[in-house]
Amino acid sequence: MNFISFRSVLVSFFVIITIFSCKKDDENENTNTPDYTLSSIITTDIKHDATMEDGKTYTIDGTVYVDGATLTIKPGVTIKFNENSSIIFGVHQKGSKLIANGTSSKPIIFTSAKYHPQEGDWNNIKFTSGTANSSSMKHCKIMYAGGLTGDNAAIDISDCSITIENCTIEYSKNRGIDLNNNAKFNSFTGNTIRNCSNEAISLYVNNVHTIGYNNTIEGSPILVKAGDFRQEFSKKWHYVGAPYIIEGTVNIYSDPGSKLIIDAGNTIKFKDGAKFIIGSGNSGTLVANGTTDSVITFTSAESYKKAGDWSGLIFESGASNGCIINNCIIKYGGDNNSKFSNITFNNTHGYVTIKNSYIAHAKGYGMYIDSLSTPILTNNTFDYNPYGEIYQE
Repeated sequence: MNFISFRSVLVSFFVIITIFSCKKDDENENTNTPDYTLSSIITTDIKHDATMEDGKTYTIDGTVYVDGATLTIKPGVTIKFNENSSIIFGVHQKGSKLIANGTSSKPIIFTSAKYHPQEGDWNNIKFTSGTANSSSMKHCKIMYAGGLTGDNAAIDISDCSITIENCTIEYSKNRGIDLNNNAKFNSFTGNTIRNCSNEAISLYVNNVHTIGYNNTIEGSPILVKAGDFRQEFSKKWHYVGAPYIIEGTVNIYSDPGSKLIIDAGNTIKFKDGAKFIIGSGNSGTLVANGTTDSVITFTSAESYKKAGDWSGLIFESGASNGCIINNCIIKYGGDNNSKFSNITFNNTHGYVTIKNSYIAHAKGYGMYIDSLSTPILTNNTFDYNPYGEIYQE
């Protein structure tokens, strides 16, 4: 074979290889798996990425699990649920995701399949530990859920965090939203919760601050479950138009120090024996800075209130100089604490400030101050405290 023939063969060989490679690349570009096609009535689990198309109505019949897949719901979609039906994310596989982002003009609707809907017609939307944190619900309406008994809600969040913005949750037979100890909101703004038979939101104390701004809650409280508030930076409980109900003991402390800020206008109600302890062991700060037009109230959660319904505000050795109670009302405390007082200081070295506040209806004294405590008291009013205003050792 002469040189020219050999060169021709070699060129032909590279051309063949190039064509083959291009063909392989083209094939690879087209190997993306298309979204799974959903029928209008969904009875089986969703294990592949799927999209609910704009303008369509889908019906969930039974319990449908979304595992290892993304369910995308387009604006304008309506999802109806038959009796005892739910959609549950992330039970069996991680990476399960809901993207339900409607618009103000084309909301996404989750509702009952019944012609005349009622509270509790269907169960819930549930997010579990396998749910991706990028899951979101925006401009959605969730109605007539809460059909399960117990600590159930229209939206149940367990061991994960999601985004809920500009949504309306209403007519739940139980709670609006329930979060377990390891659940929180990535973002929770612009939402409305109303007409729920039980609490609007139930969650644990360390994540209450993830309830953001511009939410409206009507007719139901926020239930705050007992535990330690331990945050490295200051966090705020925003005003939402509904009271916070405290269940059990809330400890505010950490190393290097936790600061809980209560928004002006809030009402904090305490169940039987519940209390705030600030600075037990490590540093803690409580800032309840109301105004004359927007006071902060700490009171009993009972319908018929009486002295000693809850334990009170208790400042311990780690309470910081930054603690302030200003333009507040503190009443009906004093159960099972020193001198049965609404406010107690135990070995509190920090200069806690109590001013412009109304302290009344304690079981015993309005305030108890031990010999090692040095609070700053200014312009406070005491009323209806049977043992007297202040007991100071």
